[in-house]
Formats: sequence, C-alpha cells, structure tokens
Amino acid sequence: LISTLFIDTPDNLKALRFHFMLDGKDLATRQTLITLIDPTFSQQFYGGQFDWIQNGAVIQAGALKVGNHTLRTQIFDATGLTTDTTISFQMFPRGSSTCK
Repeated sequence: LISTLFIDTPDNLKALRFHFMLDGKDLATRQTLITLIDPTFSQQFYGGQFDWIQNGAVIQAGALKVGNHTLRTQIFDATGLTTDTTISFQMFPRGSSTCK
C-alpha cells in the first residue's frame, strides 16, 4: 500500500492534487471522498472540526522486483507545490532472513 492521508478543512482538501511516481513512472492512484472526522475526536486531537482525505494505490504482491526502488510523492494545493518527498526502499527475496 502506498498512500498519504491529509487532515484539514473541506475547502483546503478539495484544492489538493496528488502525484505519485514509482521508479520514475507515474503511479495511478485512487482517492477517498472527503470525510468528516468524529467531532469529539477532532476537537480533542486537532483543536477544531476537520475532515480527512486519503490518496494512494495498492501494489500487487510480486509486482515489485527484488532490489532498490524509489517513490516520489508530490502534493499540490491551490498555491502550488506544497510537499515533494522522495524515499528509497529495498525489496528482498521471499524467505530471506531480512523478511522473517
């Protein structure tokens, strides 16, 4: 699972645009509807009433080859690029001591 979750006001969430790249190739993603956070929880943990949205993709088991990979996530709001994050990770062979 590759995903990102944002908590904010509905208007701010509506303005967000997401772009994922896996190993330099665009990754098709899906997005949830903007959803209200439980009012009591939202007030207690965020100090007001907020909503959430999640965007991402499920990668099938075996779809990534053994070796090194790079995931780039870009998030844009109404003013332009807000977040540009790149992470590297490694896939190990099934049954290797690293996977146990």
